[in-house]
Amino acid sequence: QIDLQDRQTIKQLVGRGLRARLRIQSFLTGQLYVDLDFFPGKAAKFFASDPELSEIPTIPSTTEEISSKLEGFPMEKFLHDLAAIGESVNKILASETTRELPLLLEKTLRHLQSLSAKIDAAGPPILQGMQANLDALNKTLTTVRTAASQIDGAAAQVKTAADKVGVLADPDSEMFRNVSQASRELASAAQAIHYLTEEESPTTQHLNAALQEVVRAARALRLLSETLEQQPEAILRSKLHEANQ
Repeated sequence: QIDLQDRQTIKQLVGRGLRARLRIQSFLTGQLYVDLDFFPGKAAKFFASDPELSEIPTIPSTTEEISSKLEGFPMEKFLHDLAAIGESVNKILASETTRELPLLLEKTLRHLQSLSAKIDAAGPPILQGMQANLDALNKTLTTVRTAASQIDGAAAQVKTAADKVGVLADPDSEMFRNVSQASRELASAAQAIHYLTEEESPTTQHLNAALQEVVRAARALRLLSETLEQQPEAILRSKLHEANQ
């Protein structure tokens, strides 16, 4: 139970937002009553000059708030503006454009109906054309996918060839060592051939001497053949000469 005569209790309640305001109890008699309630958002205003008195701050009632707002409302300006708006509306309604508005709306509706009928009539050909375009687009996409696959395959082949070239160019690879060894052997063979074909080399000199012997033997055989053709009895004389010796 709350003791409203206790000043400390009243002070605590006021601190928590206790406020008083007048409310209408009866519209017929105009009787009022004091309503106590908590409004923490409302500022506390004190009017008592005696600090010994306990005071509950008051706030305006709903009627007082409405009356206060109506007192500050520029009623004359509002009525003037309202009259001007009414006059403008009357002018608009009385204008020729407004009178022709139903006819314009009717023409617009007819045009929309005609346009809708044309769209309905042209719909199937348009849809067929769109379907043909979609089919062509699908074929194009298929061609592009095929070309992309071929490009991917070519790229893979190029990568494989590049890998093989990299293996050939790798100094540590067995193939590179074999090629290097063959190159060195070819260089040695070329050097040996060059040495054999030099004019002052022993091999060249032996070959030249052998060729000269062959030439001389061929020359002797030719002379013998010519002698036998001219003097067949020469071979008999040669045999008799050898027998006599």
